[in-house]
Amino acid sequence: MHSETDHIELVATPEGTPSGDEAQRRRDATSMIFAGAGIGLLGALTAAIGGAVCPVCVVAAPALIGVGAFRRWRRGQTNKTQKGADP
Repeated sequence: MHSETDHIELVATPEGTPSGDEAQRRRDATSMIFAGAGIGLLGALTAAIGGAVCPVCVVAAPALIGVGAFRRWRRGQTNKTQKGADP
């Protein structure tokens, strides 16, 4: 039996427009950056209000922001390499 996910539909995209998988990876990286910023904001608020910072906030916020930024940067480098390889 075949399901709807058994085939891959190839979609022509204009130059510079990310494909579906690439766009999803970019959205995931952006989500990581925003999640890290949100956790950092939560940590800052708890420090301001309660006088203490959650240790998870101190570690998770920069980690999420860094991983998200690195993934977005890597996506950009991959795109530049692929564009340079096209004739």
